[in-house]
Amino acid sequence: MYAVAWYSAALGGPLAASIVINIALLAFSILRYVADRDILRYLSLKQVWRGVRLFRTVTWLDLVAAAVFVSANAVAMSYDIRDTPGFIRRSGVLSVVNMVPLFLGTRMNVIASGCGLSLPAYIAAHRWLGTMAILQGLTHAAVSLATKTQGGFEELSGKAGIVIASLLVAIPLTSLIRRRAYETFAFVHFALAACAAVFVYLHTPSSHVLASPRRYLIAAAGCLGLTWTVRLGLAVYRNVRLGAPASRATVHTIAFELDESNIPLEDAVHIHVRLSRPWNVRAGQYIYLTVPWAGGASVAQSHPFYIAWWYRVNDDNYIVLIAQRRRGFTERIFRIRDIRRNSGPGARALVDGPYGKEMSLEAYNNVLLFATGIGIAGQLSHVAQLLRGYYDCGVKTKRVTLFWQVDSEIQLGWVADRMQQLLEQDEKSQILHINLFVVGGFLSQDAGTTGFVNRGKRIVVMYKAMDAAYLTDVELGRHGGRTVVSLCADAKTVDRVRGLVRRRGDAKVHVKCLEFCPETVRHPGSLPA
Repeated sequence: MYAVAWYSAALGGPLAASIVINIALLAFSILRYVADRDILRYLSLKQVWRGVRLFRTVTWLDLVAAAVFVSANAVAMSYDIRDTPGFIRRSGVLSVVNMVPLFLGTRMNVIASGCGLSLPAYIAAHRWLGTMAILQGLTHAAVSLATKTQGGFEELSGKAGIVIASLLVAIPLTSLIRRRAYETFAFVHFALAACAAVFVYLHTPSSHVLASPRRYLIAAAGCLGLTWTVRLGLAVYRNVRLGAPASRATVHTIAFELDESNIPLEDAVHIHVRLSRPWNVRAGQYIYLTVPWAGGASVAQSHPFYIAWWYRVNDDNYIVLIAQRRRGFTERIFRIRDIRRNSGPGARALVDGPYGKEMSLEAYNNVLLFATGIGIAGQLSHVAQLLRGYYDCGVKTKRVTLFWQVDSEIQLGWVADRMQQLLEQDEKSQILHINLFVVGGFLSQDAGTTGFVNRGKRIVVMYKAMDAAYLTDVELGRHGGRTVVSLCADAKTVDRVRGLVRRRGDAKVHVKCLEFCPETVRHPGSLPA
C-alpha cells in the first residue's frame, strides 16, 4: 500500500503543483489587470442610479461592499441551521454581535482614525451594522412570537424580549428629529441603545456572565468604556499642560468691505482658539470644540469644525475656525460674541482632535479645489500648505485653482482677508488662481451690469452659478500632467465632477473628497449645526 501511495504522489504531485501554479498566475494576472485598468477607481466614481436622489451618491463600490456585508450575514444566519429554535438563537446572537461596534459611536475618535477609517466610511459602517442588528433582532422576535405560546412571555426573559423588540423599532424612528434637534436625537438615540443592551442581558437565559451572547454585551461595554477613556485621555493631554495657559476661544465678528465701508456679518463668525498644547497642523484636519460657558447644555456638546488656518503670536499658537450661524451650538457661540465684543481673554474651550486624513495633493502638477458655502473652510488649509510646500521645493504642483460658490455676496467676507493673504504670499510664483461665484444677494454695483468682475490679477468674481463639470473640463484641457480635483461641496457639484472624470477615463486625473461637506452640516460628525 505504501508503494501505491508513493506512486500516486509521484504521479499526481506535478499535476497538482501545475494546477496550483497556474491558478496563482491567473489570479496575479487578474489583479494586475484590475490595477492597470483602475477598476476600483472606476467603481468608486460611477453612481448606481443617478436618476433617483436616494441613490445619487451611492457608487458601485459602495454597492459591492454592502452586498458582501449582507451576504456574509445571510450565510452566518443560515449555515448549519437544522430547526426553528436554532434559527431563533442564531439570529438573536448575530444581532448582538453586530451591536458591539455600534457602541464606538458615530463621532470620529482615535480608535476609528487609527484603523484608517475616514469619517464617511465610519458613519456608513455604523449605519449598516445598526440596520443589520435591528433586522436580525426583529426577525428573532417575530419568529419567536410565531412559534412560542403566550405563556412563555410571562417570565422575565420573555418580557425583556418584548421590550427589546419595541426599542429596536423606536431607535430608527429617532432619525425623524435629527435635522431639527440633533442634540435631542443624539441623547435619545444613545439612551435607547443602552436600554436595549441592558434588556438583552436580561433576555439571555444563561446564568454565566461569559456565555453567548452575554460575552458580546461585555465586549460592547468594553468598546464604550474604551472610547470614553481614550477620548478623556486625549482631552486631558490636549487641553491641560503644566505651566501653560488653558485653551480659550475668542469669537471675532466678520466684516464685509463694500465701497470703503464695513458691513458686519450676522451669518458667520471666526473662532480663534488659543491652544494649550499645540501640534503640527496639517491641511484637512478638523477638531471637535466644546465651549462649556456658551450656555445651555454646551458643557456636554462637542461640535466639529475644519481648521481654516493657523498662526502664532507671542509664543501662543492659534487655530481659526469658521462657524456658520445655525440653531443650537453656533447660536450660543454668537451670544458669546455679543457679550464679549471681541474683548477679554475669551471663553474656556476644550479641543478634541485633531482628526482627518491628508489627501497628499502635493504629488500632483495641477490642483483644482471646489467648495460651496462653508466648505471653503476645508479647502483654505490645502491652499496654504501647497504654497508653503512650493516655496520649500517640496511639491510637484505648478498650478492651484480654487473655485468657490456662495449663496449671497456678503458671504465672500468669510475668508476675504485670508484670500488676500494667500495671494500676497504667492506674489512671486503666481501659481494660485481664485474664481468666486455669487448666485444671489448681490451688493456690488457691478453685479447688474456685467457677468464677472476682476478683483485683482488672479481673483475673479462671477455673478452666476458655478458649473463645476464645465470648469473641470476646461482646466483639464488647458493644463496637462497629473491632476487632482478636491471637493468640499454639495452633492450636486460632487456628482457632476465625478461623472465628468469618469467619462474622460484619464488615469492621470483623480478625484478626492474631504471627509464632510456643506450639505451634511446637520448630520452627526459633520460641520457644526
